[in-house]
Amino acid sequence: MKYQRWDCSIDHPILSVDYTLLHEPMIVKHGYKEAAFLVALSSAGAAWSVARACAEGRLASCSCNIDQHVSNQAWQWGGCSYSVKFGLITSRKLLTPKHSSKTHDLMRKTYRHNLKAGRVAVKRTLRKTCKCHGMSGSCQIKTCWKTTADLRNIGTHLWRKMQTARFLLQNNSPNDSRHVVQKIRSSELVYFEQSPSFCDRIDAIKTLGTSGRTCNIRNETKSVGDCDLLCCGRGYYQYRETSIENCRCKFQWCCYVTCEKCRRTKWVSKCR
Repeated sequence: MKYQRWDCSIDHPILSVDYTLLHEPMIVKHGYKEAAFLVALSSAGAAWSVARACAEGRLASCSCNIDQHVSNQAWQWGGCSYSVKFGLITSRKLLTPKHSSKTHDLMRKTYRHNLKAGRVAVKRTLRKTCKCHGMSGSCQIKTCWKTTADLRNIGTHLWRKMQTARFLLQNNSPNDSRHVVQKIRSSELVYFEQSPSFCDRIDAIKTLGTSGRTCNIRNETKSVGDCDLLCCGRGYYQYRETSIENCRCKFQWCCYVTCEKCRRTKWVSKCR
C-alpha cells in the first residue's frame, strides 16, 4: 500500500481524544471499496487475535479440543484447531452491529457482508502445522493442526480481494429498497459507491492526499508508485538523503557478528 494513492493513512493524532476514530475511520461510513477492505480487515484481525490468544492459553473462556480424526494416514489431527473456530465466532459476535432502522439498507448489507468476507479470509489462509513423533526424531506419526496465517498475509489476501471487489447495483426506484440480485461469493468484497481519486486531502473522511508522499521515478511503463501517477500530475521534487548503516558485516568465532558503519546517500523523490 506504500505506493497507492490511498495508503490507509488517517488524519488524526494517535492519542486523539476521540478514540472512536481508531476503531472506525470516517471512510468506513461510505460505500467505497477501500471501506470494504477496512471492514473486512478489522473482522479478520479480531478473529486472528482471539484465535492466537486461545491457542496460547491466554483466554479462560477458550479451551482447545481435538474434534477431527483422520484414519489410515500417516498423520492425525491434534494441537489447537478449535482456537480458529473460537476466534471466528467471537469476531462475528463482537463486530456484527445491530443497526437501527435509520441505517441505510444497502450500507447495512454491505457492512455485514464485508465483515463475513474478513472471517472467510482467515479460513481461506489457514495453514496446516505438523509435529513429528517417534524414536530419535523419526516421523513415524505426525500430529497436525490448523493455525492462522500471519496477519500480514491475511491483509495481503484481502488487499487482492479489494482489487476485484464487486460493485453492487441499486434499484433506482425511491420507493423500493430492494437491490438487483447478484451472485456474490462470501469471500468477495462488495461496495456501492465509486471512490474519489484520493489525490487531495479530504477532511470529511480524514484522508491526507498524496502531497509529500515518496514516489519512484521510472523511465519504463508507468506502474504503481510512479511519480507521475502517484502525484496526480502536480509534479515532484528531489533531494539527497544520507543515512548511516551497518556494512561489511563478518561473523567472528565464536559467536558474534561485527559490522562497520557506512554512510549511504540516495536520491528521494516526493510529490508536490
